[in-house]
Amino acid sequence: QNKINASRIHAAFNWKLSAATKLNLGYEYKYQDVVFLETQRNDALEQIDNRSGESAIHTIYGSLEQQLGAKLVMNAGLRMDAFELTNQKFFDPRVSFTYLATKTFFLKASGSRSHQYIRQSFGNDFDDFRVNNQFWVLARNRDQVVEGVQFMVGALYDNSDWLFDLEVYHNDISNINQVQDAERGNEPRPDLLGDLRTLGLDFLVKKRWEGFETWLSYTLGDTQESFGRSRNFRAAYYDQRNVLNVKWLYPRDRWSLALSWNMMSGVPVREPDEDEVNNNPMGPDEVVLTYQGRFPIQHQMDLSATYQFSRPGAGWRGVIGISILTLYDQRNVINAFQENVFVQDP
Repeated sequence: QNKINASRIHAAFNWKLSAATKLNLGYEYKYQDVVFLETQRNDALEQIDNRSGESAIHTIYGSLEQQLGAKLVMNAGLRMDAFELTNQKFFDPRVSFTYLATKTFFLKASGSRSHQYIRQSFGNDFDDFRVNNQFWVLARNRDQVVEGVQFMVGALYDNSDWLFDLEVYHNDISNINQVQDAERGNEPRPDLLGDLRTLGLDFLVKKRWEGFETWLSYTLGDTQESFGRSRNFRAAYYDQRNVLNVKWLYPRDRWSLALSWNMMSGVPVREPDEDEVNNNPMGPDEVVLTYQGRFPIQHQMDLSATYQFSRPGAGWRGVIGISILTLYDQRNVINAFQENVFVQDP
């Protein structure tokens, strides 16, 4: 059982001090209640992992937008978060610059630091096909608050028919936690804390044609993780160096069609832990890895269509849709437990 309840009160105040200066101030109160309860039953053995928690967060923030000359805009801000559960206060700065070279082309850069109290639990789980966004818990002590630092530089060109967007970024995230199996009784095992580093490049091209649009996006990334005492970084369990997406969008009257094709680098091959092998109900107690290093390249084509059956201008809106995944039935290897699937690199 995993459930998140959140209530929020937010007040924002904006002033235009001059033609070149804008000031923003605000206060936010947020109450978060996270329930995480996992029970495993095997004959007479019962394992319980209960990581539920609740707390309030008080936030005060301010930012200043300043026009510096005719073409440069700066936005600088400071955010203060007070987390009642761990009795901590954080002051997080952020700054961004935009340089308007022409009416259609500008440069951009930003840097920021932030903290998060709802934690996503990472797990090298071979049984869920690397679905990694389903377990969320609340920080339980002062050492478990997630901290992130990000820097970005980029450029954008937009002339209404063509759009080119390029960003290069570096992220450092500390105090991420990795799931460990529960022990007997009601007390979970201590979280295994670690760090995550990402260096990446995102590139987007969008072309507007008469009646439809085409998109092409490409990501070049290197994601490294570090857990345990050694603190050595290695390729993260979900690391994909290259991701290419091509999309075709066609709106027609009340219809909207989307056809997409994507290709991704194979993720690292990891050998399952001993307990995962022994408890695997779908296979033998010993796994023979066919691939080494990384799995083969993944690719697939998907189609989706939506139809708006409510009339334009009506007081309500009704939409029905359908999606078809892997149109040409591509078999992508992403899991050490997959059997009878042999794919050669292109």
